[in-house]
Amino acid sequence: MATAANSASPIKHVFVLMLENRSFDHILGFSALTGIDAETGAPTRANGIDPAAPPTNPNPRRASEPVAANANGTPFQLSNTHKDPGHEFENTMTCLCGAGAWGPPNVDANGKLVGRYPAAAPGKANSGFVANYAACGSDRPEWAMNSYTPAQLPVINALAREFVVCDAWYSSLPGPTWPNRFFVHAASSGGLDASPSDGATIEDYVAGFDLPNGTIFDKLSARGLNWKIIEGDSFPQVLAIKGMTLAEMDGHFHDMDDFAAVINDAAFDAAYVFIEPDYDVSHNFQGGNSMHPLGDVRKGEQLVKTVYETLRASRVWQDSLLVVLFDEHGGFYDHVVPPMATPPGDAGPGSRYNTHNFAFDRLGLRVPCIIASPRVGKNVIDHRRYDHSSIPKTLTRLFGLAGPLTARDGAANSFESLIGNPPRDTPMTLPAPASGPLGAVTETASPADASATGFARIALARHLSVAPAEQQQAIKDNFQKSRGDANATSAFLSTADAAIRQWKQRGRQMPPPPSDEQAASRP
Repeated sequence: MATAANSASPIKHVFVLMLENRSFDHILGFSALTGIDAETGAPTRANGIDPAAPPTNPNPRRASEPVAANANGTPFQLSNTHKDPGHEFENTMTCLCGAGAWGPPNVDANGKLVGRYPAAAPGKANSGFVANYAACGSDRPEWAMNSYTPAQLPVINALAREFVVCDAWYSSLPGPTWPNRFFVHAASSGGLDASPSDGATIEDYVAGFDLPNGTIFDKLSARGLNWKIIEGDSFPQVLAIKGMTLAEMDGHFHDMDDFAAVINDAAFDAAYVFIEPDYDVSHNFQGGNSMHPLGDVRKGEQLVKTVYETLRASRVWQDSLLVVLFDEHGGFYDHVVPPMATPPGDAGPGSRYNTHNFAFDRLGLRVPCIIASPRVGKNVIDHRRYDHSSIPKTLTRLFGLAGPLTARDGAANSFESLIGNPPRDTPMTLPAPASGPLGAVTETASPADASATGFARIALARHLSVAPAEQQQAIKDNFQKSRGDANATSAFLSTADAAIRQWKQRGRQMPPPPSDEQAASRP
């Protein structure tokens, strides 16, 4: 039975830009955001860090010197020496439950949970961020407790102060990028609770992840509503989902370079637009704009600025809503203990993609989320609980889609109540990102992040989809040779990226197809 659309809502287009691997406290914890409570209208303050009494984590290297949450100069980019903080399922358990939580009696010898996700011992909640980062081999594990200052992130802070900041938006599970991103699309990860493994066949990789109840894109299509993917590079993560390669052929995918042209086209009618950043996975995320810690965060700031200003100047701004959020915490500190969650109910312990016997009954850490539109209030702080499944929940309600997808989005809060009339004036521009030379890309870097395996799957499927038949076996052979070898995977990704870019360029140079009148006039 379809959910009734909110016929009173003026929103006709929802845009979601999802960035990478940052917790709420890491991005906005020291921003001292104040504003109007979204529910009561009373003055309120965002739930950040109290600089007068900052929380601490034990220091595994100097027990007598605990590390306090601070904003004392987080670098714009982490180098390979500093390492990327671990944020896999096991890393997150350490962060949330303290050093030593990963192991008996919580986890068996095969890395599977024994019973439910553990609660931290008294005084140990959210106490393992420094220990986790130290175990990753970082030379500065105390940086897990660092936050950015507002001056370092002027774009995001300006957006948060002008529109709505959600300070209780949680990632959908205590784990990494891939399953959390699936929750945005499907209110489920199909049982996946870790980064994709390398144990599947080539046929599995090409077919894509099968999410049992489908995705929000399926629901929109079934309702006769258009949707778009804006891709920042050759490997948008959404392409990992079953059926998305065909959707690309049907015209649902567009490059970021074409974003302005797409939304200003008189024929633009997409109800939903999901925007993927440039990950630059072939260079270990160093040159991308996803805000991955190994890349320069200012490139992500520029992406946010570009997306907002392009949308603000467009013909559709007055009836649009933009959501800027992050997929998961990335191993960085947040002081709020994630609450329990409603399991999706479609796949869980023992299912095909499930690695850790996780029941999806706990949310992950808080992540930043900002909701911008001329139809939302100015300087609003929303304390209501959301997770990534609130995206399909809100889309379902706004556009009268059949639903829910799973029990998770069925139980999730929608943020449609933030939307009101009439439209208000909003800034045409946002501040420039912080100045200074941008971080370098080490050309020889190999993909160390566990998600590189998943991106290699996307590279394989997409390269095969654009390559001539006579080249496809060689592509499969090269992929097979790269499995388990970080340097070979990097080379495979680079080769696929070059081929996909050439294919796109050829498409741009082709003349447009003839109109119906032109076709009819041909002899």
